[in-house]
Amino acid sequence: MFLDEFDAYYHYELSETIVKIAEQMKHTQVIFTSHNTNLLSNRIMRPDCYFILTPNKLTSIVDATDRELREGHNLEKLYMSGEFDG
Repeated sequence: MFLDEFDAYYHYELSETIVKIAEQMKHTQVIFTSHNTNLLSNRIMRPDCYFILTPNKLTSIVDATDRELREGHNLEKLYMSGEFDG
């Protein structure tokens, strides 16, 4: 299932709940796109499940930094500070 900008008018907590519900779906692969940086969190998904889409490429955030991403990192804060700008 592919949902583009699935949370355009949702409260951030509802967006997170929808992602968690999708994770429970058996035999289904779900791809969400969003501008909601609140969803960029280790408690929602692993860092290797997040990608940055630009006009020319699709990059995993793990590959967008030299830093080894760990569970304790605040991915949203790193993103907002430009860590994944390459």
